[in-house]
Amino acid sequence: MAQYVPNFAKSPAELLIALVNNDNNFTHTVDEYTVQNLTVLDVPSEKGGDTMVELDLLNVPSEVEGDFYPFYYKRMPLSEVFSEVTTAELNKFRQVDVELDETGYPVDVAAFRAEILRKYGFLVTEADYDITLVSGGAGVGALKISAKASNVAYTGEFLMGVEDSLAARVFVTDLQGFSNDSIEEPAPEEPIV
Repeated sequence: MAQYVPNFAKSPAELLIALVNNDNNFTHTVDEYTVQNLTVLDVPSEKGGDTMVELDLLNVPSEVEGDFYPFYYKRMPLSEVFSEVTTAELNKFRQVDVELDETGYPVDVAAFRAEILRKYGFLVTEADYDITLVSGGAGVGALKISAKASNVAYTGEFLMGVEDSLAARVFVTDLQGFSNDSIEEPAPEEPIV
């Protein structure tokens, strides 16, 4: 069995099936499985797994319906994917630029999720994560992204800074003594230089 290297741009379910494929030399997709009964174990499994799910491989010849088998593994803490930083350090180390409302929360959460994927290569789906405002105000914010209890790949949470710097830059209209108000329309008979 080769070492499994996760692709963070995949959904938690895709990561789980990639782990199953890696451990068993399979090439199945998420659509070929039914996953149920995510269970956090009180006592780790023999190999140190702290989580168990039941998997059923669908559409296999001689497949018996509903023959779920347990798969033991360890979900990844989000603090191992994103190092812990304080809210004061967020805009130095981890932030995305999206349009924010007056509280510092993204106006378009889908755009916020897309920006995390673009900038950090990490997929944050609505089904697997909660996003809550930690602090914020006009043009800046700090958000907590938490893995839901049903997330089959991750546990925990991490902080992400948000800034609406484009909006702040657009409102700058005074440039070295020139502003929109000082622009005069030339008279029609005067040449434009």
